[in-house]
This record gives sequence, C-alpha cells and structure tokens, in this order.
Amino acid sequence: MTGILLLGVILPFAIPILIYLPLRHKTPLLAKRWLPSFVAGLSLAFSIALAIDVTHNATNNEPEFSKTVLFFVDIHVDALSAYFLLLVNTVAFFAALHIPSFLEADSERPSTRVSEPTQNWFHQIVRWLNQKLSTEPAFLLLFSSFHVSMLLVPLMDNLALLWLFIEITTIVSAPLVGYRQDVKAEEAAFKYIILSSTGILFAFLATIFLIGNVPPELAGLEGLNWSTLRDNLPPKSNIPFVEFIFLLALLGYGTKAGFFLLHTWLPDAHGQAPSPVSALLSGVLLKSALYAILRFYVITNLALGDQGAFTSSILLAVGLVSLVAAALFILKENRFKRVMAYHSLEYIGIITFAIGLGTSLSIYSALFLMLAHALIKALMFLGYGLVKRAYAQNGIHEAADITGVFQQMPAASLVLSLGGLALVGVPPFGVFLSKFMILWTAIHIAQAKPLYSVAIGLFLLSIALIFAGLVNHLGKLLLGKSPVVIQADKQRRLLFVTLFILLAIIFGLGFSTWPITPLLTNSVEILCRGACS
Repeated sequence: MTGILLLGVILPFAIPILIYLPLRHKTPLLAKRWLPSFVAGLSLAFSIALAIDVTHNATNNEPEFSKTVLFFVDIHVDALSAYFLLLVNTVAFFAALHIPSFLEADSERPSTRVSEPTQNWFHQIVRWLNQKLSTEPAFLLLFSSFHVSMLLVPLMDNLALLWLFIEITTIVSAPLVGYRQDVKAEEAAFKYIILSSTGILFAFLATIFLIGNVPPELAGLEGLNWSTLRDNLPPKSNIPFVEFIFLLALLGYGTKAGFFLLHTWLPDAHGQAPSPVSALLSGVLLKSALYAILRFYVITNLALGDQGAFTSSILLAVGLVSLVAAALFILKENRFKRVMAYHSLEYIGIITFAIGLGTSLSIYSALFLMLAHALIKALMFLGYGLVKRAYAQNGIHEAADITGVFQQMPAASLVLSLGGLALVGVPPFGVFLSKFMILWTAIHIAQAKPLYSVAIGLFLLSIALIFAGLVNHLGKLLLGKSPVVIQADKQRRLLFVTLFILLAIIFGLGFSTWPITPLLTNSVEILCRGACS
C-alpha cells in the first residue's frame, strides 16, 4: 500500500516532462501555466492518503517505518517523512495556483534583461545559462523540478542521496531566483548558489565521516542508510568524532536552513525571486534542510548516549543567536520581501531553540511551528505578490513606492494584516499556540536550571522587538495615500479566495493540531530516541 501511495506522490511530476519537452508546441499556453497546480494538487492528495496510512499503521502497533524500493532507490517512510511531504505539498499547491497570474503579468512588463558585459568568464557562463533557463517553459519545468526535489529529500533513507537531493534543490531553484534577469536578480541567484553549494560541502564531509565511523559489519551500501545507522551505531564510541560530525552537518545544512551568519543569501534570494518561488524558498526549502539536521540529531544522540545534552546545548545557542539577530534586522528599514526573509531567520531560530530544549513537548511544538510558519509565509509572499503586480500594472515598480494598499485593495490589506498578526504570534493563530508551548517548556526547565532564565528573557525581548518591527513595516505598506488607483480584477479576486482559504487553515491551527496530531506525536517519538527528558 505504501509503495502505491508513494508512486502517487512522485509520478505526477512525469507529466510536466511530457508536456514541456516533446509536446511543448502542441500544448495550449494556459494549460501549461496551470499544469504545476494540477500536479501539486494530485501529489498533495496522495500525500494526505500516505499520512493517513502511516498514522493508521502506528495506531495498530505496526513497524514505525516502512522501507520501499522505488526506481532502485531505498525509500524510508515514517511519520516524520509523511509530515514533511504534507508540508511541502500544501505550500507548493497554493504557490502553484499563483503561477499563471505571475507569468501573465511578467509577459506584459518591459524587459529588464542584463546587457552590460562582464570580464569574468565564469560569470559569463552563469549568465548565458541563466538566459537559456529564463523562459516561461523553463520556469514551469524548473518549478515542478524544485517541488519534486524537496519531496524526495524526506524519502531518502540513504544519507548520501539525502545530501544529493538537498544539493539538487539548489541547482533547480537558482534559475528561478534569477528569473527576471535584472542585475539584482542575477546577483541574488549567483550568491545563493555559491553560498549554498559551498556550505553544503561541510554536510558532505559529515556524511563521509559518519559512514567511515560505522561498525565494520555495516560496511557497504546498507551502512549508508539512516535507519541502519540509527539501530546499529555503538553508544559512547569515539565521542569527539561523533560530535565533530554533528557540527559539520549543522554547519553544512545550516547554511541552507539559514542560521545566523550563514543566512546572507536569504534576503537577496527571497527579495528577488518571483512570489510563488519565494513562498517555496521560505516556506519549505529551509525546512528541508532542517529535516536533514534532524536525522543527524537522532543519530548523534544515540551514538553519544548522553540523552541529547550535547546537541541540545548547540541547538539552543544557535537558535537563540539567530532569533536575536533577526530582531535587529527586522527593526531596520528594508523592502517588504527582505523583511519577510528576516522573519524566516527568526522562525528558524525559534524552531531550533525549541528542539534544543530537548523535551517531547518542545519538539512537538517545533514541528507544529514548521507547518504554521510555512503556511503563513506562503500567505504573505503570495498576497504581497498580488499587490506588487497590481501596482506594477499602474506604473509603480519600486517596492518603496507601494503605499496605501488598504485604500486601494481592501482584500489584500486584510490578508496581509491578519497574516502579519499570525506571523508575530498573536492569538488565536497557530504560531501563538506553538510559541506558548515552547515558552512554557523553557520556564519549566528554568526552575531546575536558572541559567535558562536569561535565554527566556532574550526570547521574549526578541519577539517583542519583532512585533514592533513588523507593525512598522506593515503600517507603511498598508496605510497612507496610494500614488495610483487600482482597478478591480476578476482573476485577482479569485486568487484572493485561495488566500482566504489558506488564512482559514492558519486560523484553525490556532485552536487545535487536529487532524495532524497523531502524525506529530509519532514524529516526536522518532526524534526523541536517545534524547528527551
């Protein structure tokens, strides 16, 4: 059953290849533009069925994971995998719905292609390749490729293949970041691919060193599998080396996740990418890198046998520093999409901090916060994308000149206002529920460890500053007098309906984690092996 459902999740992505390559001249333009939505919707339906199947197996005391060979590759499916598949597909589906509107507006805008010469031969090659990939068919194919590459990440049992697909997400998404091909977009894409690929080399070293540290009887391909390593790494053996491996993995995948000091590609990539791509970058790409870190987190805790003491201290520090840094960045004057990028840094910090607390409740909260944050960031990027395109159609192309949205686009103003409140954790939205559980856990730990009181103080101060910063940025965007008059548009109204549906889901998560509660509970059990107090 699991294998059939997995085929349903992955196989729809063969459709774009058939449409865009041999049949590209025969397929109507509108059908091409809506194809990613159809594929994402189909994959989402199967991922929901897979999540139900995994949850059913767990409640009937069946094995916590199933192994399937799919296209000659070992596939590992457990509750954590199913949860991330659901997260990726949900965000990708809503993002794909906005692709036709983006492409239609982009086809009508004046060309901003880069034309100035460059003396750097490597840069010339990158520019030539980017020009070849900055066409509408290429955008559609790359978007679907980006989507499926993120789906394959949580399915890989083999840690080397896990690393490979994380790297592939960079390769297929970089042209999407630079799609507009103006100077800033090209620089953002170049910076993104260089920093991400350089950082992930450390993750490759972590994988190699880990494989070299397995018992001799596990040598071979089976020894590359996460499930095998989890069950067979001897505890308390070669402790400094295991710690070093975790630090390498944290550095490598942390570059892709956007931890502080490793985050410098985030503002540029989020700011220059088309809004559907920004939704995927912020909503799910960062979480895919976190997924890889979580797999190393489990292995490290089991190998050290210290109940997660080492990994918790590292993750607490990294998370808190990222959160404090995000607060300082958000208070600065900046373009709105860059502000949203710094909110990604904030949430990566909160999620990492929660995992570092090392309790079942805090890890449950961290996983739930991943979903809530992904949906809210998709809402904000897609909503702002509609606003920006509406103003661009009236001659306003600079983000700094977009004001008076409340006056001209009340629906957009409502979406961005409520999305902003959800983002900063105002009740009753799901983020508030997650942050409250994380804070409650930290206060409970601080009763036995007074030093945690300092961390709690920094946590609360950062959240307060971030609230003030976002209110300031939203006020400038929504209030004031608009420089143009925005005409009503039927297609735009339909897209706002999709955003209100997304907003309703976010609102519902503020009252209960149902129906994903069993999936979250089973995921926590997987991550708590060798840890959790």
